[in-house]
Amino acid sequence: MKELTPPIRADRKPLWELLPLEQPLRINIDPCDVCNIKCDFCFQSKSKEFKGNIMTVEMFEKIITQLKEFADPINVIHLYGLGEPLINKNIPQFIRMVKSENVGKEVKTTTNGTLLTYSLIDELMEAGLDELTISLNGLSDEDFERITRVKINFENVFDNIKYLYAHKRNCHIHIKIIGDYFSEEEKSLFINQIGDYADTINIDGTTNHWSGFKITAKQQKQYNIGEGSFKEWPVCAFCFYELAVHSDGSVSPCSVDWQKDKQNLGNITESSLKEIWNSEKRKEILVSFLEGTKNPYIACRECEYPNSGAGVNLEPYKKELLKKYV
Repeated sequence: MKELTPPIRADRKPLWELLPLEQPLRINIDPCDVCNIKCDFCFQSKSKEFKGNIMTVEMFEKIITQLKEFADPINVIHLYGLGEPLINKNIPQFIRMVKSENVGKEVKTTTNGTLLTYSLIDELMEAGLDELTISLNGLSDEDFERITRVKINFENVFDNIKYLYAHKRNCHIHIKIIGDYFSEEEKSLFINQIGDYADTINIDGTTNHWSGFKITAKQQKQYNIGEGSFKEWPVCAFCFYELAVHSDGSVSPCSVDWQKDKQNLGNITESSLKEIWNSEKRKEILVSFLEGTKNPYIACRECEYPNSGAGVNLEPYKKELLKKYV
């Protein structure tokens, strides 16, 4: 039986000891903010105004060029954001570009797994992908339709997962589910059967990290989502160590900012990633978290992610950190 655990690096150092950072530890690059499913818990099923894009090769090449401006390769390049990355047929090429240009120490992506095929798996592994996370939104055909509003053949998805694990080379395979959506029997099935085809597995809890949306009373009752299940961490750690580049080139403080068309940190067609990282606009966000004042970034004010105990708890260190940022 696999142990339930997120894939955390063994050499990971405490974030508060590293801050402030001269460059991001992680950059999320969104190959595609369009999705092929509409999960009940996702903004993609709630927003009528969001219009997605697919990142072009030219845009990705511009990102690669700008990443070279940082002193060292970024620890993690995560090819993932607001949509399903495998919709973009250039994903293997993007992985190879990061590897060949040495701008990232590790390349990861996250997928819902429904678009995996034998041939695509081979391409991803040949390109040199270091970690693949599958966020599995169903353990049966009925589950997929209930959660994603799309008819999916689970046996086909499971077959591709088996092929992936058998042909993964040096790629770390992590598979997770959101436990609130499954029965105890289904969770056992996940651990005892799916777990055999992954290096690590986890059963996550539900977190509402989509700014502007609330978990409804119906969802809370239907999926047994409890209140007060997590400790509140008012300081959001994500903004301190990552950036997100969306498929249109706009840049957000973190990857869950789906309202980036209303407000963002800039666009790589107008400013470089290094300039955005060192900008006063980004610094104001960090300082507001540490001071406990009104955040100038609307999505951060509305986001409930840190209040769900997600990420690293910087709350005990905010006074010490504030001295470093002002």
